[in-house]
Amino acid sequence: MGRAFISSANEQGHSVVAAYDTHDFDIKGIKPSHISNLDTDLTSSNLARMENRVIVDFTLCDAFIKNLDTYLKYKLPVVTGTTGWFTYPEVLKSVTEKVNAAGTGLIYSGNFSLGVQATYLITDLASKLFNKIGGFDASIIEEHHIRKADSPSGTAAELGKIIMKGMPNKTKILNGNAPCKISPEELQISAIRRSKVFGTHIVNFEDENQFVEIKHRSDSRKHFAQGAVKAVDFIKDKKGVYNMQDLVKELFAEYVK
Repeated sequence: MGRAFISSANEQGHSVVAAYDTHDFDIKGIKPSHISNLDTDLTSSNLARMENRVIVDFTLCDAFIKNLDTYLKYKLPVVTGTTGWFTYPEVLKSVTEKVNAAGTGLIYSGNFSLGVQATYLITDLASKLFNKIGGFDASIIEEHHIRKADSPSGTAAELGKIIMKGMPNKTKILNGNAPCKISPEELQISAIRRSKVFGTHIVNFEDENQFVEIKHRSDSRKHFAQGAVKAVDFIKDKKGVYNMQDLVKELFAEYVK
């Protein structure tokens, strides 16, 4: 994501002034410093005082929580795609309080793809429509590469929440294969791990006579990075904590009520 973000940021007219990682790489003139140097570099450089600057954090949960204090000390707006913290209400509450106290802004998401965000909106509308018609069942299939750590994916889990909201008869998520017949109240999410698939998510709606499929397929990381750049533009002048749905509502205001 570091490489993809730097490339997309440059393409969209932004300047990446510094990068930090645990690994060495070089892309378009940017060679990262080790992440452990972040606090020292911010203290000794003008980075923290530059106009229109935003920190973009795609790290690990523990690292993000630790580094957040450094970002906020210099009142840096933050874009983070780091997961594993905002699903815990008490952690999200703590982060929100810190950001508000610092008087800056933060936007977080487990998926910055605008295509995925549009898929969420389509699935939300479809769930409500098919619930209104009646007699429709729903299911989700997701595919990812064999190195993916979580199952089902965060995107599939979010799609499941959206469907359950639009189809109240679905009250329970079934992850994986059922040992026996499933109940009508269960929403099945099937996860497949194979080869080098970046990510595919399929939502199915069907009754006895018809079948509707909503599908999103990722062919590279570029669209995630492009969405993260949009998040930079969104948060740079805002205060408070936002998620990707807030950006989508602003971007698609004429279509989303």
